[in-house]
Amino acid sequence: MVWVVMLHYIDLFSYLTGEHDNLYVESKEIFESIKGNKRGSIYKEFNGAINILFGDNGSLVIAADEKYDGGIVIRINFEEEEFIVSEQTQRYISRSKGNISFNNFEITPTRKLTARIVDEIVTNTARLTSLSQTKKAHALLFNMFNEKLFGSSSVKTICPIT
Repeated sequence: MVWVVMLHYIDLFSYLTGEHDNLYVESKEIFESIKGNKRGSIYKEFNGAINILFGDNGSLVIAADEKYDGGIVIRINFEEEEFIVSEQTQRYISRSKGNISFNNFEITPTRKLTARIVDEIVTNTARLTSLSQTKKAHALLFNMFNEKLFGSSSVKTICPIT
């Protein structure tokens, strides 16, 4: 799995819950992919699953299995609601107060997002999260992967994931 995609989901969930400081990995089982990385041997791909808790604001479970060919599926628990999102089918299942519904969504191409983000930056209306808001989540993941690869992690350790 491209774990950078996972960073985007963590950033999004953190943004939606407003929880930037009190997050931690409740459980994880990760292992290096046997397929390697298409960008070169220096970079690493991982499979497995992690469950990240966002204080009392919910949890985010992300799983990647290289034998699963169904694309990225994300399960989000938030207060009394649950969402299961499939990027491949561009559908999500939502459960709220005993009701279950199936919904479609559209993935906006990166080229359109880039133009929108640049416009927001120029007009000072950017909705991007700040470095201080995302630093803890990114460090949490980089430390987790570095500990798996190197047995330890420090601020000077480069995390070779894509």
